[in-house]
Amino acid sequence: MNLDREGVPPLVFAQLLESPVLEQDAVARFREIMDRERSDVESLLAINAQVPLRWIREALPDLDVDQATTLGLAFAQHAHLTSFGPL
Repeated sequence: MNLDREGVPPLVFAQLLESPVLEQDAVARFREIMDRERSDVESLLAINAQVPLRWIREALPDLDVDQATTLGLAFAQHAHLTSFGPL
């Protein structure tokens, strides 16, 4: 898996940042990464750019498979389904 080429759809990422699933310090780390990369949620959504998986590895360095599964299931309960692309 290439952490620069694989990613998370921007709408999913935007919803994740706004959901209660992530702790505020994790959201702050994501925002720091976006600032460093000169990006923001609105820009990602506008160009439909995937969020690189390396951002997740950097913001959540201790995330293991079990925690990622738990995070995914918790987020799925808060996701707002749309008619746009795959969620």
